[in-house]
Amino acid sequence: MPPVTYYILVNPGHNRVYLKNSQQMALAELQLLCSRFAMPCRDFARIQLAGGVCDSFIADEPLPPPALDALWRLSDIYALFSGAPDGLLRPIQPSWQPVFDEGISTILKYTGKTNELFTRMLINVARLSSDYADAPDLWLLDPIAGKGTTLFEGMRQGMDCCGIEIASKSVQESVAYLKKYLQTERFKYTYKKERRGGKDAKGASFTAALHQFTYAADKQQQKQGGRQCIFAAGDSTVAPQIYKKGQFHLIVGDLPYGVAHGNVSGPQNGGKTRNPTQLLRACLPGWRQLLRPGGAIALSWNSFLLGRDQMRQLFAESGFDPCTGQLYDSFEHPVSQAIRRDIVVARRPAR
Repeated sequence: MPPVTYYILVNPGHNRVYLKNSQQMALAELQLLCSRFAMPCRDFARIQLAGGVCDSFIADEPLPPPALDALWRLSDIYALFSGAPDGLLRPIQPSWQPVFDEGISTILKYTGKTNELFTRMLINVARLSSDYADAPDLWLLDPIAGKGTTLFEGMRQGMDCCGIEIASKSVQESVAYLKKYLQTERFKYTYKKERRGGKDAKGASFTAALHQFTYAADKQQQKQGGRQCIFAAGDSTVAPQIYKKGQFHLIVGDLPYGVAHGNVSGPQNGGKTRNPTQLLRACLPGWRQLLRPGGAIALSWNSFLLGRDQMRQLFAESGFDPCTGQLYDSFEHPVSQAIRRDIVVARRPAR
């Protein structure tokens, strides 16, 4: 069969600054995905087509339905077309649908919120870098969860999602929002709060408040156990005492940028620091315990504060295998005068 050109219409909801800087990132995300296809793909490019912005590529043969559905998970996709021999574009309908619409991660507004589409890309990059890219039931952890954008985006994709956030007020606001959202969208859910305590790695006592949601779209899904979303109000250094070791396929988060606020690395360390090094040295060994062998971690950070090579070295020192190469060097982009954001991706070695 002849090669087929595919066209991905880029989401027009991108703000102009993000759209301008998203080309390199979007093409890297697309190439990571296509590298997993059995069918060879090539000639990746961003083009202007009839006034719209598209990412295009050529597959040596028509892609099968599972591959087309995987394309529909891309962070910047708005519509998908295949090129026909007569020069027309044929729309491709998805059979995959997200569990929630985009409102779950866009409705809640606050200063310092991470762009939802960037968060979606961060999750995708972690997933595609793991051994679980095609697994149906994934567990996702955001150990620096803020107000839950990563968790809400994971819920859209049908994942069980857990987070840890040291600011209890942020957790309370996220919990109140999710309750209201699930009620408005008529999802069946249960909620319970519990306290968990114990000793951290240094023998100091800790307590954490866990807010656990179990939700389902219908009675059938409810009978099957539904999905979970858990917010933990606590210090991420005690993550292995809050969640089970080897529980998560993916760890995804957006590190504090050291501009509007510092990095809280635990009371024993004396407060806040602008540089993420202290936070990561304290937390990475514990986060590694929570990640399954073959799982992946993807974190974004302000590269003005710490270089890419230094960041990867921190992960290597904690027993991770950093992902390197041209595609993984393609995510750095400006956010503001004080912030230049990049992504570090690493794997827990498989057994």
